[in-house]
Amino acid sequence: MEPSKPSSRAAYIQQSVRRSGRPQPYLQLEVQVMSVGKPPTTTLDSPTFGAATAMAGASLESPRVPSGPMGAPSGQHVMLRRSSSLSSSSYVAPTVSLPPPEEFAGGDTDRKAGSASEAPRRESLSPSKRSRRESGGAASASSTSTGTATVRAAPDPSPSLDEAEEESVEGLGSPKKRPSLGKRESGAAVAERAAAAASAPPSITIVDMFTPGMLRVNVFRIPSLLPLPSGVVLSFAEARPQLVDHGVINIVMRRSTDAGRTWGLARVCVEGAMVGGAAKFTVGNPTAVYDKTTKLIWLLFCTNHAADAEWMIHAREGRDTRRVWITSSADEGLHWTVPAEITASVKLPGWTWYATGPGAGIQLTSGRLLIPSNHAGDVYEPNCPYLASTQRSRMVAHVIYSDDHGATWHIGGVAAKHTNECTISQLGDRRVLLNARDWSGRFLRAVQLSSDDGASWQKHRYDRELIEPRPQGCQGSMLCVPPPEGRAGPGILFFCNPSSDRREMLTIRRSDDGGMTWSRSYCLEEGPSAYSCLGRTADGALACLYERADRISFAKIPSHVDGPLGVF
Repeated sequence: MEPSKPSSRAAYIQQSVRRSGRPQPYLQLEVQVMSVGKPPTTTLDSPTFGAATAMAGASLESPRVPSGPMGAPSGQHVMLRRSSSLSSSSYVAPTVSLPPPEEFAGGDTDRKAGSASEAPRRESLSPSKRSRRESGGAASASSTSTGTATVRAAPDPSPSLDEAEEESVEGLGSPKKRPSLGKRESGAAVAERAAAAASAPPSITIVDMFTPGMLRVNVFRIPSLLPLPSGVVLSFAEARPQLVDHGVINIVMRRSTDAGRTWGLARVCVEGAMVGGAAKFTVGNPTAVYDKTTKLIWLLFCTNHAADAEWMIHAREGRDTRRVWITSSADEGLHWTVPAEITASVKLPGWTWYATGPGAGIQLTSGRLLIPSNHAGDVYEPNCPYLASTQRSRMVAHVIYSDDHGATWHIGGVAAKHTNECTISQLGDRRVLLNARDWSGRFLRAVQLSSDDGASWQKHRYDRELIEPRPQGCQGSMLCVPPPEGRAGPGILFFCNPSSDRREMLTIRRSDDGGMTWSRSYCLEEGPSAYSCLGRTADGALACLYERADRISFAKIPSHVDGPLGVF
């Protein structure tokens, strides 16, 4: 018997909730936000990011993260869901220093009109907000705006000042009566309230990292986050002149030395002149990894000619192909080596499109550096082709690796067909988990395991709880916190992606059984949101660098027994 089709968008969302078995309802939390200006209403619908962003000026100064306790939560939160024989490349690269931020132009400042084929802007409302609007009923919890993020807050049962004044009875010509302020609290009550505040979970903080106008750049996309054991945190992103994925694009970065509490100025890390000379290049897909043995940071990225759109590279009609590069830093991101090309080692001749990450790589317990990647094969593909007119070009995820601390790189295991951007983590039992964006039309995340450090992958499955936006999914990020030393188990796994049929409701989930089930979830951003990168700071907090409307923001979620994702 065919299932009935939902009659409305709200019914579709409700049906999806029933199928995936998500818990109810929302956890009430206090979130502190610092923003460099309120973002306009912007849609991040796939496959494009949405309408053009506003060019409001923004300060380069890092917003200060506020401090203070968060109210204790009530209720339980829950959301809505081969190896290669190719020769290796080896090199010794000189080191170059980054000039001061003010010396960089920060990308092509020529603003071009958006493509006529761009999806029209539409109002971005989370499923919960749309259902409330359609029903016309009032929600039990009021929605308040703090900075630029929407925060759910329980209604205050006490009357407001205006209500108290309205309830007072005034005689003709008598002065207005002041509302009663109640009795003074006793010392015991004050002490009790202070103790409750001290035991409450610490605040979740959200800071805008890259906003339109910084470095005279119109658009920032594709975040990559790398926390280091020393407390240094590096955040990377693409700086674009316009919303499309090609054009003169550079990689920019910001650096924190105190686990993400304060940040230095934004500066260009890699630009086209470093890899293409006088030619204009797209430089993107930043993917960073830290080698704990050598204390080197490796940043992998891809390039193509600035005039080549992605479909042209798939069809082999571009001016150049996609190329893969690496650069490294020995001083925690202050200076970077001249980029070196490794395309011949990690890309097969039959592959057209290629992309590293985006996001972050990992170092396995064996010492191997492992980088998530994806490619398009120039093969006949009648089902779900990228180029529908020719029915060619098959999307597939894979990994690349280095066993000599970044000196040479090789192709690792290739994932299942119709997978795309992927994220990887090593579980506590040393198996490697790959979680990939779906290109098969199922709109569910594809999951695979490896027992040989990513050299091959077991048969894939689709996680019914991890739904994806339509029509072509979205990137996601993953992080595994290993179990304490001496204890067995898979560790604590976190996963983040937009948990909706649109690019909105960015949700972080927690699993205590290696991703087989998801025990907790927290909606970090109800509004327009897309790509993300998870990390864990030196002070033990969960960090997320993510696309939020027209900007990229950094969120820090402390570990706490009463926190949204518990203790980790």
